[in-house]
Amino acid sequence: MAERPRLADFAELLHALDRVTGWRSLDTFNRAQDTLNDAVLDGHPVAAALRTWTTSPTFPVDGWSGTMTDLHDLLSDRGGKFTKGWPQTPAILSARIRQVAPGLRSRGIHVGRTSGSNKNGKLWAVTYTPAP
Repeated sequence: MAERPRLADFAELLHALDRVTGWRSLDTFNRAQDTLNDAVLDGHPVAAALRTWTTSPTFPVDGWSGTMTDLHDLLSDRGGKFTKGWPQTPAILSARIRQVAPGLRSRGIHVGRTSGSNKNGKLWAVTYTPAP
């Protein structure tokens, strides 16, 4: 295998099975994981808001940078605050982002702290790299 996905041992087993039988079970497994990941992201209010924002024409090409408070305000103003389960504070938003970070990264959305800070707090960056 050229690339080791999550559950690598299981994926290697499927890869070996595919080589012996000619089946495509590893591809089927990967598609099922992608479908499940999309369902989780779509059902998570913060992930859904980030996906909508980062894929919109208003998202900056070079990405976004600011404090978690800035991000909370931005996403809340884009309709997040009217969503059931929306985090009420920037700290809770940060925790919710960490919950879905692997799923977001698999869709090209990266949210993380940068090395800088300003007078209002630590800086975060949001970038989006569309899939080829």
